[in-house]
Amino acid sequence: MAYPTATALVDASGVPELRGASDDDVTALRSAAIAAVEEFTGQSFDSFEGTLSVHASGSVAFLPRRLERLDSIDGAGSLTDADLALDDRGDRITVRDWRWTSNAYERALRDLAGETSPTLGDDVQITGLWGWSECPAEVATAIRYDMEDQARADANDLSPTVAAMRSLGIRDVSQGNLRLNIGDAAMLSPRAVRLLHGLVWHGAGGELV
Repeated sequence: MAYPTATALVDASGVPELRGASDDDVTALRSAAIAAVEEFTGQSFDSFEGTLSVHASGSVAFLPRRLERLDSIDGAGSLTDADLALDDRGDRITVRDWRWTSNAYERALRDLAGETSPTLGDDVQITGLWGWSECPAEVATAIRYDMEDQARADANDLSPTVAAMRSLGIRDVSQGNLRLNIGDAAMLSPRAVRLLHGLVWHGAGGELV
């Protein structure tokens, strides 16, 4: 796992409610924060080395998750690694167009021969390092922020009452001039969300075979 440990997250925090929480509570807060971050960004920030079969279309293969390092690709016909380019975001692999990668003489010969740029097969097997070998600093901070926010909320005197009301399906409380809207628990605070906008996964067009 590329995520920071519970100990590292607590040590980086200056919030007394988090630093004073029990080990079990810290573990639960960390798991909940990771789940919230993954739900918001649409990706996980761990990693594995292996092979995924991906549906390709023409000269591009949209990836189902981030690819940090491309080791090999099978099912691409005569294409070699030199013919392929991994996008900087790690969300797609494209075939390099020889019209832009060869010199004028080579382009003229290929034009005379009626040669066209090669394409990927319909299904390719891509081997490499998927995900993130190191957790981005923004993600680590967002996880800590969420743990701190939840630890503060749990330490509040109203926390048991609010939790009981939610479990009973109560969303609004009115008494005299006082009206309280319980609502649903927020997944991430605005300060965590601001850190994560640049890491929202847009490679959802990728399709596993």
